[in-house]
Amino acid sequence: MSGRFIKSRPGSAMSRGARPAPISLAQISALFGGLLFAYLISWGLFTPVRETAFLAAVAIAIVATITASRVYLQLPLAAFIAFCSCYALASWFHALPTAWTDYYDRTAVIRQYMWVPLIPLFVTAFSQFIRRYEHVFWKYPKTIVAVLFLWTRACSLYLTEPDEWFNNATLYGVNNVTMPVISLWLLIILTTRDTAKKLLLLVPLLVLATSATNFLTVIFAALVVAFGHPRRMAVAMALAIIAMLFTAPFFFQEFSALDPNSGIRAYFWRDAIDAIVQSHGIGVGYGTEYITNYFQALTGSRWTVVGEGDAGRMYLSTHSSFYDVAMRTGVVGAVLLLAWINDLFKVGLRCSKREFAVYYCLLAQVLLATAFNPGMVSVNAFLGVCFALSIMNVRSGPRPQSRRFVRIARPAGGAEGGDAREFGYAYGSRAGAARGHERQGR
Repeated sequence: MSGRFIKSRPGSAMSRGARPAPISLAQISALFGGLLFAYLISWGLFTPVRETAFLAAVAIAIVATITASRVYLQLPLAAFIAFCSCYALASWFHALPTAWTDYYDRTAVIRQYMWVPLIPLFVTAFSQFIRRYEHVFWKYPKTIVAVLFLWTRACSLYLTEPDEWFNNATLYGVNNVTMPVISLWLLIILTTRDTAKKLLLLVPLLVLATSATNFLTVIFAALVVAFGHPRRMAVAMALAIIAMLFTAPFFFQEFSALDPNSGIRAYFWRDAIDAIVQSHGIGVGYGTEYITNYFQALTGSRWTVVGEGDAGRMYLSTHSSFYDVAMRTGVVGAVLLLAWINDLFKVGLRCSKREFAVYYCLLAQVLLATAFNPGMVSVNAFLGVCFALSIMNVRSGPRPQSRRFVRIARPAGGAEGGDAREFGYAYGSRAGAARGHERQGR
């Protein structure tokens, strides 16, 4: 300092002795969301204690939501949760009609229902984490995704139980290990301005996405990069998914000839339709098995997925979250689920032009994961779906007056609870941001 001193003004922070700003509730919420993200990308390491670890994750999500003082909950989702909760209560007392179902277990009622009220909690926790630490990701995005890919693959190969769809060196299967990597990879691709760089980033993802659902997700993103119109393409894809779900159960033998994996799923869906019809559209509720376990018409001989009386049979999904919901909660539950999905399409309209493609490509990922896989109802994929929804939640926002991002400094004690050194992004014109700073100065 060469003998020079800084004179402080009376009453200034220096003369009073500046103290570090206390940790806000929003920061605490983001830290708990970070713990959930660490749990998500390290899913394979928790295999020996999976149930205990998941219960701990639920507790962390509850704390993160409480400290956030906000919750991810649209009106259609709230209606869906309320309706499913009524069905869970009725199922607990075994008050709903049965169909071809033979088994009933109250423990299964809780396990089959619990994903419904957990959606807002986990999406809120992940959203808080992303909002707070998004700037770290954008400093080294490609490096972070590469490290995440290697880490998740290492954790998957660590699994003690050999499982083809999970213990794999590529991005195979729809699960908690593959979904966050694909979501962040797509985020980088779709926010890159140079089309050539986008294509270069798409190629390795296409090679690594070795399962049909993940491959279709990447193909959808490639089509958006090539032709644009992400919302129209997402609507077209949603209509194609609905057509597939409603027609496949009646042509399961033809699907089986093309692909045995698709054929058995179509037969699962036929079981679900039979249960809905036999319960007069009411649904069989929670706590029963999902499939008949008898596929003579498909294979020409009796072939079972799991043994009769096996406890795992109660949790073997129809491999479609839509059919799982329809079978459990009937026609009304399926309509409410579709209403929530329709609301997700509408929320995307609030995105800026730059965020438009990101939002609808991630929505496509969620739709494919839930339509042809147990993305919502299986604990093995539920967190990955919630992480994709949280990115969509953060990237969408109030409809901007200007299509530009404006970097602003949040004042101490602001709405987000950050300190004076915290920066974020807000929608609006630079003139509007300047007026905001002028008001803060007053």
